[in-house]
Amino acid sequence: MAQTDSDTIRAISIGKIQGSIKIDGQLLETEWRGIDVASNFYNQFPSDQGFARNKTEVRVLFNETFLYVGIVCHFSQGYKPVIQSLKRDNLWWLSDAVSIIVDPQGSRTNGMMFALNAKGAQGDCTVSNQVTTSAYNINWDAQWFSATQEYADKWVAEMAIPFRALRYKQEKQQWVVQFIRYDMEYNSISTWSHVPINLANFNLLKAGRLDWMTSLPKFKGNVSLAPFATTGVTQQAGHSEPGRSFELGMDAKVALSTAMNLDVTVNPDFSQVDVDQQVVNLTRFSLFFPERRFFFLENSDMFSNMGVPFIRPFFSRRIGLKNGNVVPLAGGLRLTGNVNPNLRIGLMNMLEQPTDTTYNNFTVGAFQQTLWKNSIVQGLFTNVQTLGDSETKILKYNRTAGLEFKYLTENRKWNIIGRYHQAFREDIENDNRYLHLGVAYNTQKWFIDINYLNLGQNYVNDLGFAPRLFQYDPASDSTSGWVL
Repeated sequence: MAQTDSDTIRAISIGKIQGSIKIDGQLLETEWRGIDVASNFYNQFPSDQGFARNKTEVRVLFNETFLYVGIVCHFSQGYKPVIQSLKRDNLWWLSDAVSIIVDPQGSRTNGMMFALNAKGAQGDCTVSNQVTTSAYNINWDAQWFSATQEYADKWVAEMAIPFRALRYKQEKQQWVVQFIRYDMEYNSISTWSHVPINLANFNLLKAGRLDWMTSLPKFKGNVSLAPFATTGVTQQAGHSEPGRSFELGMDAKVALSTAMNLDVTVNPDFSQVDVDQQVVNLTRFSLFFPERRFFFLENSDMFSNMGVPFIRPFFSRRIGLKNGNVVPLAGGLRLTGNVNPNLRIGLMNMLEQPTDTTYNNFTVGAFQQTLWKNSIVQGLFTNVQTLGDSETKILKYNRTAGLEFKYLTENRKWNIIGRYHQAFREDIENDNRYLHLGVAYNTQKWFIDINYLNLGQNYVNDLGFAPRLFQYDPASDSTSGWVL
């Protein structure tokens, strides 16, 4: 097929400055003039044909500390931008807003999104490609600076993103980048580099390119330490002496390289994590709230996107929680990142606080390998090892291993998926597999999805979930499935 302009991966050059930019949403500095401009955005939703009706212009600068982004969003005379929320990370895609996605590694598998609505409310998240699907994790947060200004016929967004929030190699002269405009005047979404409507607008496979004409700022390996102490006094009725407690702990994030990160936690209590939204559960299945603990967030898609939404081999909130009760953790290590642009790995080990009875050790390993432009192979291994005291010598385990293949044809119409997972335990030997084969045809007019899924009765995974297990049968007053 002859290549059209919309099929071409776009590129923009970034300008280097010696001073700094005042983040005020006005773009008055002379550095913003005479540099490369990203414009002529393509329609993406509700139609992916033609150019956006309202003009958008993006300019990018940098100094030794910040990546600066200036965006001018034109609209019709007399129009007032629509804002759905002023909360952080909330509904920016339903307001007049813009976002930038950067993938410094150039892998087109994962990146970071920074969004800003017309009234200055920020949003940020990580995005990931699973070739056939795309996902984002809105619980990831970074510290960056922004401002907006509204005029009679346009509004302007200005961002300053610190390089310490990004993972990059100094010698890599090309990044993957995408700019997205959410335009409520025409209820439309447009992208700088063309993205077909049958892909998510943040899909990195069709994102553009950011060219560095000069050397990047030197990567400064950083170590972030967050020690903490908690204390408490309790007084129970009938007791003369109050109970006292004192705990010390530490969280650390160590950048081992430009693409590899080590998270360490010692005696964590995760008290700084936002509380979950209160939900009334009227179903017979457990509710699965999103992971908010910062230790588990970076590159979390490698672990959490295996399987399908209702059958996941790994769900991080299984760690530190049992039967609805909090289980104290002694600590853990988590290594994630890119070995090269085509290979990502993740390793994690967590240990519960040892008790007089039993406690668990959790080990998880994952990899994601890009084979061709539009296909990946990924694998996952989990192990829950139950350790007992010296008298009972209890040793139990629950392990799972899985391999998945995902392929998207060049015309992006056909998706092919194959999954095979197996569970291992001392007392189960058969009917312990999970198999999934799927083929989907997806265009603007048609969506056809054919799947074969087989979930064995003995597919038991204590670090994930499968909703058909552990169901109560009132007729026999028993629970189906296995329980460790």
